Amino acid sequence: MKFVKAGLTALSAWAVLTAVLSGQAVSGRIVGTIRDEENRKLAGVQVTLVNANNNSRRTTCSGKEDGMFRMLGLQPGYYQLEFELAGYEPYTLGGIALSVEQSVTLSVKLKKAAARGISVSAASGSFMPEQTASAPDGPAGPPPASGLPEEDDQPARTNFFAERQRWAIHFSLSANYLAGGDSNAYLRAFPDRVGDRITDSFETMHSGSDLSVEVGFRATPRLEFALGAGLVRARKRNNDLSCFRPGTYQNRPTYFKEQYMIDLQAKTFPVQLICRYWLASKGSRIYSVYVAILFHFASWSMSTYHQPRMNFYQPYESIELETASRQGLGLAAGGRIEWRLDDHLSFSVDLGGRYAPLRYFSGERTYYGNGNTQAPQVSRGHLWFFEFSDPASHKWVKELSIGDRPAGEGIRNVSSATVDFSGLALRLGFLFRI
Repeated sequence: MKFVKAGLTALSAWAVLTAVLSGQAVSGRIVGTIRDEENRKLAGVQVTLVNANNNSRRTTCSGKEDGMFRMLGLQPGYYQLEFELAGYEPYTLGGIALSVEQSVTLSVKLKKAAARGISVSAASGSFMPEQTASAPDGPAGPPPASGLPEEDDQPARTNFFAERQRWAIHFSLSANYLAGGDSNAYLRAFPDRVGDRITDSFETMHSGSDLSVEVGFRATPRLEFALGAGLVRARKRNNDLSCFRPGTYQNRPTYFKEQYMIDLQAKTFPVQLICRYWLASKGSRIYSVYVAILFHFASWSMSTYHQPRMNFYQPYESIELETASRQGLGLAAGGRIEWRLDDHLSFSVDLGGRYAPLRYFSGERTYYGNGNTQAPQVSRGHLWFFEFSDPASHKWVKELSIGDRPAGEGIRNVSSATVDFSGLALRLGFLFRI
């Protein structure tokens, strides 16, 4: 039920953010490539955009590898571009008219001589004839109205890899499907020890939640390394099982009703070393894949309550509390889609898998018997998963317990219990690049 609620919450967040993304679609953009006289792409050109309506200015630089620049999130109006690079004469292009949802693609040539030229490409991929400036520093006229593009996703796909934003901070929440490990095997096998007349059974622990924070550094245009920390948590509370055991009452055979309740929790704080590779960019969408090494700080706990009769006024006959912890390594891999809201902020959706079956937990077991009237029995050791011969049911039943390694007659299949955080995660988040 908790997993369903988490899924509904994620879908609600998706709907809200989709509305936000739809609202961003009304803005336009200007992108382009800068070359020299020999058609070589120029890097580090300072590009300044001036809004003719309010005289506001925005500055960026052309990319190191492909000489491209991009101005996103522009409101409709008239704009002017200024290009400056040491060793080349400055060039100003004015009269750029931008309408709603429009993209303008420019091809700019900087020359050491006086004359400089510019051409404008349409969204369909056709190019306007090159227009050469008549004066060294004079603004060129606006491109013809028929040459302005309606929409163009190709520039964003290329320009993202040319940007100089090196650092990124990512916050995300996710819903998880977890394997669970031997804890779930124990819950599934528990009815074997309580007889044949069972009114319900324990639910296994598979749904969980995930919180993650990452700080990334972009080493190359397509490769990013990130260090992250998170919290993965799964819990089953008030997990009840009721059964009927045979007995006698006033010398007559009858059945007595019993109740077991188990509260089970597993959580880990993973420290993540992430390597991410960007595959492609289309419009405002960016696609990437990642692999990660995780170092887990994990803990496990289980509380078992046994009531011999279904009488809520009678205290539990026995209470067993167990806690254990463990550190270990794991792996993760997956893919991401980003939707860029502006030059710095993005909304992200990650779908990934995690492999983290952790063993050799150690901790403490505390047992309270006879309605919590006796002194508790405390044992310490490893978390073991094994089978023992139950004289009441005459079956081999599974047991999950903390203490010394079980041994002796009536014990078999002893192994260190596995708490398995492996599973799938659907993560929604926001990413800020600087």
